[in-house]
Amino acid sequence: MSVASAIKNNRPSRQQCIVAQSVLHRFDHPTAEMVWLTARRRDAKISLATVYRNLEKLVDDGKIDKFAVHGEADHYEPNTADHIHARCTNCQQIFDINFNLTRRVGNKVRREIGFEVDGCQIMADGLCKKCNNKVRK
Repeated sequence: MSVASAIKNNRPSRQQCIVAQSVLHRFDHPTAEMVWLTARRRDAKISLATVYRNLEKLVDDGKIDKFAVHGEADHYEPNTADHIHARCTNCQQIFDINFNLTRRVGNKVRREIGFEVDGCQIMADGLCKKCNNKVRK
């Protein structure tokens, strides 16, 4: 997705563009602070509050997703497709797993209690392949 298409207003500010570029081209599920550190390479004066404000606007506009990790700051990602996350408890890397969770859980919940699911998130914790191989050696 281009930065221009991610920002709804006709004349995005320089800081809006920097924040959008700093998150849209990442696949490591950064926190706002990580995005801020990246954005500061392009504008040393950009504040963390500005980064938060612009990340929330991107979330509100449906251009990026935000998800919670227990005991940590929220994480952001450009992958807005329905999927689940798996986090390595050793190296802390977060992986995307393609899985239509909302549809599958929604069908079950609708059948059982008549509840309409709009969305859901799952974070699977464990060891990634790399860390698991280190443990075995």
